[in-house]
Amino acid sequence: PLNHASKVCANVGSSLRSKRRLTSYKLTANSGASTAYSNASTLSASAGAVTVSAISTSGSGVSQSGLVTAKSAAITGTTNSSSGTAVTLGAVTLVAGGGNLVVTGNNANQTGTGITQTGAITDNVVGGNITFRSNNNINQTGAVTMVSNPGTTAAVLTYDVSTGNSTSSIVAGSLTITGTNTGPIDYNLFAAGAQLIPGAISVPGTITLDNTYGGTSGVGGAPTSGYITASNLSLATTNIGIVVDSALSANRGVVIRGASYGGTNTMGIRTWANITSSQGNIDLTGFTQSGQAMSNLNPNVAWQPATISAPLGSINATGTVAGTDGYGVDFYGNMPLSAKSISVLGTGSLASGVATRLGSLTILAGGSDLLVVGNNSNQAGTGIS
Repeated sequence: PLNHASKVCANVGSSLRSKRRLTSYKLTANSGASTAYSNASTLSASAGAVTVSAISTSGSGVSQSGLVTAKSAAITGTTNSSSGTAVTLGAVTLVAGGGNLVVTGNNANQTGTGITQTGAITDNVVGGNITFRSNNNINQTGAVTMVSNPGTTAAVLTYDVSTGNSTSSIVAGSLTITGTNTGPIDYNLFAAGAQLIPGAISVPGTITLDNTYGGTSGVGGAPTSGYITASNLSLATTNIGIVVDSALSANRGVVIRGASYGGTNTMGIRTWANITSSQGNIDLTGFTQSGQAMSNLNPNVAWQPATISAPLGSINATGTVAGTDGYGVDFYGNMPLSAKSISVLGTGSLASGVATRLGSLTILAGGSDLLVVGNNSNQAGTGIS
């Protein structure tokens, strides 16, 4: 059966092929093995909201391949299918003066797909948020454009698979910010142990990359950051936790929390590119089983040249090794750190590793303290190098 409201009526399993221009659009659909809601044409509610919610027991939830234009939009699809997709979405345009775009695609079967989005996303809403949320995979390849923010409350672009597990994944489209306003726009990637690979990001807000979520998982759950630690690393990916291979730049701060259950040379956080915050702090927290909690090392090749810089703020790096070999904070070569203050803490019980291994450190003029700690409870290893 299909329930409908706000001037639209359709049959389950059919496609809504005609262009629709409405004040608002709200639809709820349910289906078995077929796609619960399918529409290949434009869906326009330029003076109101688009709300679509569809559930399929073994097919796909929502397939809206036509352009969506609205002041705000909430698209929700649910399935439990190895071959289905909870939400398939095309281009989206949010009209100025509107609200948020929220796309939720839950597929409890990890061999299926949560969200697939193609086509440009254009957000003309000042201060508007864009959220993609799934307990599965997010494959969002459309270019995202957000208008600059003149206010003090941040607009936020978020990709969230924190209700999934270590096999979830995120692919995010490129972000462009138009206009000259410099109010905060934040960028978030959240996961429950899954590997995160952001591209180049530059925002006038805060970047947060975090795969340590966990706790109350599942659809409707509320996982929290910092749940995955050295004591439960088996919840994390056996690959590198957070891969920073492209430059990260955020005016208000950068926060990276990365965990990996991998072995030798498998890092909680890999930093092969510059990380910069022009006005805020840079906070790095890494966990590894027996690799590096954080490092710029390219194993058996070289130390990748990159910098970590917070010219008006602090750099705080904490790395923990859960096993008996590895490195905590490992920025030994070609990775200078510069900030108003620097605090580094590496921890482990390492027979042949090093808790903290650093290269160049610079406290900038007008700054305060440098604190370097390397705690290694195994006297056969090394604390600080």
